[in-house]
Amino acid sequence: MKTARIATFLTVAASSASIGSAYERELSDERRLGMGKYSGDASSKFAKYDDIYNRCCDQTFETLDSDKSPCKCPVRTFKGWGKWFNIYSKWEDKCETSILAKSSIAALASSNENFSILAGLLEDYSLDVPLSGKGPFTVFAPTNDAFAALLEAIPDVLENRELVDAVLKYHVIEESALKSDDLSNGQVATLNGKSIMIDTTDGVKINAANVIVPFDVEVSNGVVHAIDKVLIPPSE
Repeated sequence: MKTARIATFLTVAASSASIGSAYERELSDERRLGMGKYSGDASSKFAKYDDIYNRCCDQTFETLDSDKSPCKCPVRTFKGWGKWFNIYSKWEDKCETSILAKSSIAALASSNENFSILAGLLEDYSLDVPLSGKGPFTVFAPTNDAFAALLEAIPDVLENRELVDAVLKYHVIEESALKSDDLSNGQVATLNGKSIMIDTTDGVKINAANVIVPFDVEVSNGVVHAIDKVLIPPSE
C-alpha cells in the first residue's frame, strides 16, 4: 500500500514538472504575444509571425540595421512545478531574431496560394534568402494567373534560367518600401539593373501590368503589391 502511494506521488510529481516545460514551449516563438499565447484569428504561420512582428518589434529600419535585436516579446519563464501560480515564475523580454524572416516578403509569398509559383521560383533561384533579409524592398508580385498567361504565351520560358533570374529581379526595388501613395509617374531602377515604368494616371500600372488586390501589403522587410502580368525586362 505504502509502495503504491509512493509510486502515485512520483507519477504526479513527474507530471507536474513536465507541465512547466511544456507550457514554456507553448509560449515559444510561434505563439507568444503580449502576456500570453497568440490570441488572434490568423490561420497561417506567416500571419502569426506577422502579428508578432507588428506587436513586438521595433519597425524602424534604422534599428533593424543596427546590432540591436529588433524583436522582443514578453515570455513567461519559471522553474519547478506549476503554471501561473508558480512563485519562481517571471516575465522576461526575450529576443527572437527569426521573427523578421518569418514575417518577410518571401514568407508571405510562400504562405499565399495565389503566389505559389512565384514562391517556388524565388526558392529555385535562391532569392528567398535575400527577400527574407532586412531590406527594405518593394516587390511587384505576379499572381499564379499572371504566370499561367506567360507560360501559355511562351511555353518554354522557364527553361531559360538566365532570363527567369532577370525577370524575378525585375520585380524588386531595393532600399525602398513604397506603398501605392508613394509611387509616382516615371522610371525606377530594379534589382535587375533595368528600370520599370510606373504610371499612376488611372490606378497604378507597372509597365503593362496592373497593380491589383492585394496591394500595399506591409511585411517586416518591405511592401508587396500583386500585379496581373509578369514583367519582362528589356533585352538591351
